Formats: sequence, structure tokens, C-alpha cells
Amino acid sequence: MTLHLLVLFSILSCFAATGVDIHQRRGLLATADEVSCASSFGGRFDAIVIGAGLAGLSAAQRLTQKGWRVLVIEAQDQAGGRVRSVPLASIPGKRADLGAFWIHGVGTASSPNPIFDIAQDTGLETVLAGDDVSLFDGETGEVVPVDPHWSNYEAFYDFLLGLWDNEDVDQPFSETVDDYFRTDVGSVLSSYEQQWLRSIITSEFRNDYAADHSNLTTIWHDDKVWAGREVFFPGGFSQVAHVLSDRLCILYNSPVTSIEYNVFEAVVGMEGGGTHRARKAIVTVPLGYLQAHHTSLFSPPLPESMQQAMQTLGMGTLNKVILVWRTAWWAEFVSTEWVVRGVPDELPSFDTFYNLAATPAQLPILVAFNAGSVAERLEEMSDDEIRDEALAALATIAPAGVSVPAPAEVMVTRWHSDPWTLGSYSHVRPGQPGAHTALATPLQNTVYFAGEHTSSDYPSTTHGAYLSGLAAADAAFATESPTSAAMVRVPALILSISAAFLTLLPSQL
Repeated sequence: MTLHLLVLFSILSCFAATGVDIHQRRGLLATADEVSCASSFGGRFDAIVIGAGLAGLSAAQRLTQKGWRVLVIEAQDQAGGRVRSVPLASIPGKRADLGAFWIHGVGTASSPNPIFDIAQDTGLETVLAGDDVSLFDGETGEVVPVDPHWSNYEAFYDFLLGLWDNEDVDQPFSETVDDYFRTDVGSVLSSYEQQWLRSIITSEFRNDYAADHSNLTTIWHDDKVWAGREVFFPGGFSQVAHVLSDRLCILYNSPVTSIEYNVFEAVVGMEGGGTHRARKAIVTVPLGYLQAHHTSLFSPPLPESMQQAMQTLGMGTLNKVILVWRTAWWAEFVSTEWVVRGVPDELPSFDTFYNLAATPAQLPILVAFNAGSVAERLEEMSDDEIRDEALAALATIAPAGVSVPAPAEVMVTRWHSDPWTLGSYSHVRPGQPGAHTALATPLQNTVYFAGEHTSSDYPSTTHGAYLSGLAAADAAFATESPTSAAMVRVPALILSISAAFLTLLPSQL
């Protein structure tokens, strides 16, 4: 009888070691806010996803749909990561996006942007963002004609594109946008034209890529774009995260302190003690967090190639100051969605505002953008100081006799000092190509990586993050052998035999 027990427990232990749920959890789908879901799964998982941003949520949904038991572990108290919408106290029923805001290109009927596709499928309202711009002289307050200066910007932009098209890859990677501005623009433009070109470059490049243009390689644009107009969610981008987190098992407020891995499994250590084990782990933490903590997180350490790739990419900072009024007091002199305030400073603050009153949402809100080193400097100031600097900037473009009223509400973001992000999103530094691909490389077919920083085609975007999660999930699933896949399903015959064997035990002891 002792031998029979040993054989039986060996069989059941084998099932547990491969992640099999001997309690047949199938059909008992846990909702996102049930932290008890981990124990209801019997404590065994096919995959653990670290991070509940769009990459982590898409990976978890994909594997769940394939029948895997998935645990998502999130350090913060909500899903979405850098997608974060908060209610506006001064405009009941409306929300402001502290992080991601736009869907960058809705795509086409045959090839829709996946984020827009989710919005369409679930009935989430989107409105056109608009891209008209007004230029104001930040010293005189005068309105400046857009066309001649925008033409200069487009010529410079095309010049940079030509570097990538016509020269060897190594050369553009070794030069920055600022290098070419300084060496090639001065000979063809007047100082006044250069000032405005720099203002537009700062607004376009620095805010798009969350970095000073002195830190951007000239092939900053080495990514794909989705066709179609840009749109945003009047109800907040977090609606997408809510859709993707539905019916997933998510542990909130649960920081991960270690990830040990081998060819058989990953063991994830938790703050405060305890571990979770799974055959696969998908790590979706932001690049900034990975750069700061990878040495303490991973055992064995990350390969040298991945560590080098991490340093090739930079983690940029793009912060918002969301200024909310009861009415759009600026509507008489600003009718465009974008406002650019030209000043002679090379790294100005509060030079770019987005005007939500000019969009179909018609909200009395101006959103100021600051990026790169300026954004990091402002994070050291108080909210009141930042608000005052924003209002002073607006006062420079207001017509004579128009005073800037105090806003009803102000929201300030600090992504650089957020301990879970340490920045907004990635950008390409001067260095070597291939960093995104290197950061997506699996470790021993056990640990996989996702996030916008792993997307070669769509870095720095929500759709890039979402697609990277799907790719990581598919890669993890593809490495499962027929034997392990069969073990996951646990044939009913084996369970029946085990159950029958257990019923015989008392009479034979």
C-alpha cells in the first residue's frame, strides 16, 4: 500500500509541477478586483504577467483565451499603467488623462489600429483630435503666420528622413537632431527663421519623443505609423484598460522583488514575502523601471546584450499641466487645437498647449506639455509654482486687456519621479540599431518581455504596447510542446483513475 501511495502522490506532484489544476478551475472566471483569485486557482499558474499596463493586459487576455491559467501582478492600485484617467472635480462626469491620450492613427477598415478596434467593438466614444496650430510670439504676443515657418520645418523633417534613406545606418545613428540643426540650418535660414524652426522642432520632436532633441538620434522616426486621423476618448483612455482587465486574475498593490528562472519555470518573489510560480513569466514593466532595477530583479542576471540595449534606449519624460476653467476665456483669440509659443530659449517651458475647447469635446481645458530636461526640472517645483509659471506663459500671448483668470482646477503630472515608471516612454538615443528587438528576446523560453520599448514597429505608443503583449503571449504559447500542452489539459481519464484510486485507500490501509 505504501508503494501505491507513493506512485499516486508522484503522479499528482507531477501534475502540480507542470501547472496543472487538479481542482479543475475551468469555468470559475475571477473578476479583476478579486485578490483571492490566486488561491482559487490552487496557487498554480501556466503564466505570470508582471505589470497590468496595456502590454500586460493584452498578454494575459491572449493566454486566458487559449485556456491558460494566468496571474497578473500589478504594483499599483489600478490597471492601465501609464494609461491613467482621473475624474475632474470642476466638470462632473468628465475625466482627464494624466498619461496616454491619443490613438495615433485609427487605421483603415481593412487594417484598423487595434486600440481603435477595441473602442469600436465595445462602443467607447472617440472624437477627432484635430491638428491645426496657431503660432504666437512669446515676447510680443503677436500672432505669427504659420505657413512660412511650417514649410521650413517640413523641409528640415524631409532632410532628416533623407539621411536614413540615403546613408549607411551607422552614420544617422551616431548623430543627433540637434547636431544637424546647428550645422546645416544656419547657412540657409535667417536668425529669425532659425528661432521659429527651433520652436517648432522643440514642440514637435521634444513633445512627441519626450526628450531634448540633443538626445534624439536622427533616425528617431525609425518606426511605422498607422494611417488615419488621431482621436481621443472624452471618457478617458482608462476605459480601454477596464475592457482589457475584465475577468482577469489581477493582484493589485503587489510589487515584485525578484524573478528567478530556469528552463522549467519562473519563481516570482513578492514584497513582504511569498512567491508565485509558473512555467512562463511575461515581464511588462516600463523601460525606466527595468533600467533601474534589473540587477536586483533577475536571477540569473539579464544577458549582456539586453543590458546594452537598455542603455541604447532612453526613457523620456513628457509631463502635463492640465488647466481647467469654467469657460474657455481664450476662445476669442485662439481657435485652433494647438498653440505654440515661440521664445528664443533653446529649451523653453510651457511653449506648447493643447486646446480641448477647439475639439468636438468642447471642454474649457488647456493642457500644457513639457518634455525632456525641462519636464524633469519642473518636477522639483510645487504644484502652485508650476501653475503660476503656466499662467505667466499664457499671459504672454493674451491680447491687451485680457487677463488670465485663475483656473478652477489644476492637475500636474510627474512621470519622471513616479517610482513605478521613472519616465513616460522610450526614445532612441544616438547608438546602435536593434535595441527594441534585443529587449524582446526571451530568456530560456521561460521569461518573455513586452511593452512599448520592445516594439520595433510602434515604440512609444499604446498600440505598440498592446501588440507587444500579444506577441509575447504568442511566443510563450508556441514554445509549449504537445506533451506539456496535454499536461495542461489533464485528461479526464487520468483524473477519474486518480479519484477512484483515492476512494479505495481507506479499505486498504
